[in-house]
Amino acid sequence: MRMSVLPLVLSVPLLAQAPGVSDATRLAAFERQYSGPWQTHWNPATGTPQSIYGAGIPLADWRENTLQEARRHADRLLREQAELLELGVSEFRETIGARMGRTWSFVYDQYFRGLPVIGGRADVRVHMNGRISMFGSVAWPVPATFDTMPKIDELTATAAAWQSRQVEPTSAVQPGQPQKPRLVIWGNVHDTTAAPFFLAWEIPISAILADGSGPAGRAYIDAGNGRLLHWQSDKHECGLAACTRDHASPRELPPATYTVMGWVHTAFSPLSTPTNEPLAGLEINVPGIGVLVTDRNGQFTANLTNPTQVTVNLNGIHNQLIVGSNAVTQTATLQPGVPQTIQLGTAASTEQQLAHMTTYYWTDRVNEFMRSILGNTPQLATADNVLPTVNLAQTCNAFYTNNSINFYASGGGCTNTSSASVVAHEWGHGLDDRYGGISQTNGLSEGWADIHAIYMLDDPIIAHDFYTNGNFLRTGTNTRQYPSGSGPHDQGETWMGFAWKLRQNLRASNGPAALTISNDIVLGTIVANATDQQAAIREVFIADDNDGNLANGVPHYNELEQACLVHNLPYPVIQAGSASHNPLTSTAAQLTSRPVTVSMVPTFGSFTQVRLHYDAGGAQVRTMIATGTANVYQAMLPGVLAPTTVRYHFEGVHSTGITVRLPAQPTAEFSYDVRGETRIWFEDFENGGTGWTHGAITGVDEWEIGAPQGRSGGNWTDPSAAASGSNCAGTDLTGNGAYENSSTIWLRSPPISTVGFTDVRLRLKRWLTIDAGTADQVQYRVGAIPFWVNPSSQQQIDTGWVQYEQAVPFAQGLPAAVLEFRLISNASGTFGGLQIDDIELFTTSAPVALPAELRILPEQVAQGGTLNLTVDTGTALPFLLILGSGGGPTTIPGLPPILVSSSFATLPGYTNATGDFALTFPAPNGVPATGMTWFSQVLTLGQNQQIVASNQFLNLITQ
Repeated sequence: MRMSVLPLVLSVPLLAQAPGVSDATRLAAFERQYSGPWQTHWNPATGTPQSIYGAGIPLADWRENTLQEARRHADRLLREQAELLELGVSEFRETIGARMGRTWSFVYDQYFRGLPVIGGRADVRVHMNGRISMFGSVAWPVPATFDTMPKIDELTATAAAWQSRQVEPTSAVQPGQPQKPRLVIWGNVHDTTAAPFFLAWEIPISAILADGSGPAGRAYIDAGNGRLLHWQSDKHECGLAACTRDHASPRELPPATYTVMGWVHTAFSPLSTPTNEPLAGLEINVPGIGVLVTDRNGQFTANLTNPTQVTVNLNGIHNQLIVGSNAVTQTATLQPGVPQTIQLGTAASTEQQLAHMTTYYWTDRVNEFMRSILGNTPQLATADNVLPTVNLAQTCNAFYTNNSINFYASGGGCTNTSSASVVAHEWGHGLDDRYGGISQTNGLSEGWADIHAIYMLDDPIIAHDFYTNGNFLRTGTNTRQYPSGSGPHDQGETWMGFAWKLRQNLRASNGPAALTISNDIVLGTIVANATDQQAAIREVFIADDNDGNLANGVPHYNELEQACLVHNLPYPVIQAGSASHNPLTSTAAQLTSRPVTVSMVPTFGSFTQVRLHYDAGGAQVRTMIATGTANVYQAMLPGVLAPTTVRYHFEGVHSTGITVRLPAQPTAEFSYDVRGETRIWFEDFENGGTGWTHGAITGVDEWEIGAPQGRSGGNWTDPSAAASGSNCAGTDLTGNGAYENSSTIWLRSPPISTVGFTDVRLRLKRWLTIDAGTADQVQYRVGAIPFWVNPSSQQQIDTGWVQYEQAVPFAQGLPAAVLEFRLISNASGTFGGLQIDDIELFTTSAPVALPAELRILPEQVAQGGTLNLTVDTGTALPFLLILGSGGGPTTIPGLPPILVSSSFATLPGYTNATGDFALTFPAPNGVPATGMTWFSQVLTLGQNQQIVASNQFLNLITQ
């Protein structure tokens, strides 16, 4: 081909927008209008909601369960939800409207000013009970101002396309019908980020040689500058590497019967012994009568008055005449009124002859098989015109392209590829092509092609004896995990494996009905034209659904779920309810039991039990009880000594047997720390900052220790008093208050020993006014290591003392840790700088003794149950136990704050010589249904005979 020189033209792509605030706002408005729960999956390339499903939308005026009525509602929904789906000014034309399980499936392709928008689509699924099961869009946001006038013409684009593939047209006859170039709008709908879209030429390229090698597909050429945007292969091979035609029905025939038989491999292996079988669907041209069609028994009838010669070849109602070497044909003279058999081939037919007859036999079988599921659809009418080619002069492969299926001769360690499952596989690519086009995302179409084969044959093996050593290609019993695999055939194994596991699961639970169920809910979903495996799985759940509400599951949920789990495939989980909880934060309150609540709201049915799972040194489970608020449950977590981390999660057992977990991830936990603080070192500068040093690396040192003077300037003010006491450390406390330009100055603590301590933390009070970190910086450092820097993008202007706390792991276990506070200024603009006070290093990993310990166990007890009270004061001491219905604090002069309030009772007592006291007593009866919480605390004597308080303790009394 002579290649044209491409003109240099600027092409400006438009970019789709990722989901943003406006999308969330529209979705929230939708969810307010239609109660959920709802799940939304966004298409990152177009920024549109690809699928919205869950509780479903009831249709108030559902009149009858018909395709036409479902179409009326689907069309209306697209109009009503056009803004949510971001359909814009484009036109959406229905391309598929068909039954899919218990739903009606509608797919709409996007057009703009008559141009196809590749990958742009909208979807609606209408359940047969009058409910919208799912809807969504992958809509390119083509603006009304989008220019549809190409800058380069078709001839130039064609030249660029062929040049991009580095091939030239071949003299070999190309498979299928020739395709024409067309102007389209193209973008990559599978991109993982917001993607651009372009005006483009779609240029068909088919350069397949006589032996079957060479490319076939479509090149998308930028209509603005002629560059290649994308190559889409339309040649779908075995695994190593549109026209329409009515479905003819046999005419009413007179009773004289003739039978056509052929030798074929009815077994799944091409090495099996062939059998002589009736050939159905053959078109027989009978002179004087016309074209007759053999029935399922391979028979046709004709009322002849004279001997009539006919020629029988492998041209049928479901395929064009098979092409390839060693074609099989037979001429016979039919005798009037005499039954007769016309024989194609013999038991000794060659491999090449058997390839013709076997390909014909299985092409007819798979077409009829899919008609039994989908009906006599326009798409299958197109599939009737498939062109099979056999005995291609290469080996170890087969492929589909452009409504043609192509099979290779034996050799190279492989058998002839005209075998049952390979024929069904390649034909399956064609059916996928008919229903919206082939997508190989995650190897989807390879999985589809395999499923056609394994479901029709009810056998998990693809290509028995593909290799002469007896090995096959793939099996539905695989355990490949989604998403994985080195190519589309490997990747497709998860989708194909799911389908086979589902059928086996259904077989175990439903017996022989498993075949009908799986055919309907899996193969029937090809009409939905899913573009990846996750969407394909969702369509299967929709097809199985019996009420239009995916949130409450589907009839064969368990079988579907188990098949998904084997392959790690995402699926629409039952949303039996929603759970929420405000996580508990860390605390310094040791031995204080903690109340915990969770909201468990069923979307249908009810929760029969809610459980608290926790680990405070050992895994435990506690049943939660209802509170006075609907769907809110409570329990008590144990009080523990510091340092301890408590982990917990919730489980709600639904009336269906489903368990809702919070957090949802199987290994995730809520957690909090119970910590007591041990001070390592403290500085409040009241002694003048003994051991502190300061200086300048460059510029002027302005660090001072003393009383701040409240200087100010511009938008900043220094403190007028220390955080505590009289003194603090800071920059220029006594001058004009502002730090100098072009200076790097530091303030360092004396050496601090942290030997033997872990989990070291820093706490201080600060007053900081400084420019953004890109101009001036304050750094907190341990030695040479900075661990905090002021924000780089904005000024930091404190207007009061701020408490700062941070873990400093690299300050632990050091014999001489030095804290440094460094200020670095540029050449322009100054502020008040940094003032610090009450600096503390402490640890939360060391045990901290309580003055007294109180426990009343168990923390959660049924009314009338036994409670065990213990008090530990270390030595023999008097104590006062206080019990009440509130948590305080109660303030009494001369006493520490008492964490008990409302109505309370007191009980005096004495601990024994070892400081222990124990008492067993029953929990009160007559507790309200929502439970009662007791608060308790002990007062005793500490050092110097002062009154001290124990930990607070809480008990939940249940019915």
